[in-house]
Amino acid sequence: MSDQPRLSWWKLLLFWGFLLLVPTALLLVAGETLVRLSTPDLQTVKSKHFSVQMPMWLANDDNFLAMNGPQNRDAKKHSPERLEWLLLFEEDRFVRYRMKPNSAAKVLNTFSEPEVGKNVRFIVRSNERGFRTPPIPEAWPEKSFRVVSLGDSSTYGWGLNAEYTYPVRLQDYLNEQPDGRDVRTINLAMPGYTSAHGVAMWRHYAQEYRPHLVVISFGANDSRQAVRAASDMLAEGEGWRAAAQAQLRRSQLYLLLRKWIFRVYDPFDRVAAARDAGALKTIPLVSPAEYKSNLLEIIRGARAAGAESALVAVCSSPEYRHMMRRVAQAENVPFVDGHGVLYEMLEKIRNGDVGRYAYWVRYYESLYGARALAHFPLHYVSVDGCHPNPIGHDLIARALLGRLGYEPFAAELPPEADAAAGP
Repeated sequence: MSDQPRLSWWKLLLFWGFLLLVPTALLLVAGETLVRLSTPDLQTVKSKHFSVQMPMWLANDDNFLAMNGPQNRDAKKHSPERLEWLLLFEEDRFVRYRMKPNSAAKVLNTFSEPEVGKNVRFIVRSNERGFRTPPIPEAWPEKSFRVVSLGDSSTYGWGLNAEYTYPVRLQDYLNEQPDGRDVRTINLAMPGYTSAHGVAMWRHYAQEYRPHLVVISFGANDSRQAVRAASDMLAEGEGWRAAAQAQLRRSQLYLLLRKWIFRVYDPFDRVAAARDAGALKTIPLVSPAEYKSNLLEIIRGARAAGAESALVAVCSSPEYRHMMRRVAQAENVPFVDGHGVLYEMLEKIRNGDVGRYAYWVRYYESLYGARALAHFPLHYVSVDGCHPNPIGHDLIARALLGRLGYEPFAAELPPEADAAAGP
């Protein structure tokens, strides 16, 4: 019988674990290095349901295919140049997606056929955090007054350069006030966001900027029909699995493996089959009741953090716009009805009263032509009938300043806009 001592079970476990883990780790490191050196396209995935490569961050979005409907086979509407703006965004654990950090591009306004036809583009840039706002300083100046804007594509400034958006115009006007404050606007809005995204943005990102004022503008996307509620999709960002996936997405090797999997398993097949069979049941992305709850959470969260709030309705359906007005009344916060503000300006333009906007009126008359503007006069104040243009954004900024009590803007408010109540 041998006198050699036997290794204990845990030493054997360590020994075999070492033999298995070290080579595996070396293989993973080598694979990661090779993928990074070869720089393959890991941000897009090909699906037979679309005529172009789609961004990877849309690959697990059931609502995207369902909400696009039969247009997904329209080569014109889904040409590479019309969808290139989607490639400016990437997955985000808490809010589903946001812009890639430090990205820049000139983008077509795909919602306006006249602008597409004339190749009118607007500049989009993101900061180091992936937001369409200037770089965030490590320390705020002593007299800084910080305004956080939460919203959808209208607040984001779809269709125009950032300097014309109402968050920037609000910043410019506030910095002209004689109080000596250094006003900084942090625009956290993204196209497609709902009030549920706003809640997630408030919880996970907005509070770190310690805002003094939070401007909240949602509703246009909340009422859109979808197959899954926005809150259900956003809930996938919570928990340990979401945290693990977020860490894995840092690996180029993981992204490559995921792309290979999507070549075999088309994530859009399931939704496409249900859609073609007429089995898709749609619901609002955010129900009216949840919309109210979301607005209240942000307002009350801001108040608890020492910040004021203001509500802005832009391109919202009447039901959601009126709900926002009622929330503003109940919480005693300023409310701007962007719909009413823009239509009031249209009446002035029809009467020849263009005021400070003479340059932009001439610009859009040149761009669209008198006949097109007579047929669709909203192009005087919006880039596509929904998203405000420079005139619309400036009007919203001035109305918001009026509702906040700043002069001379408060004096500009008509009686119906000065009252928080309304039909």
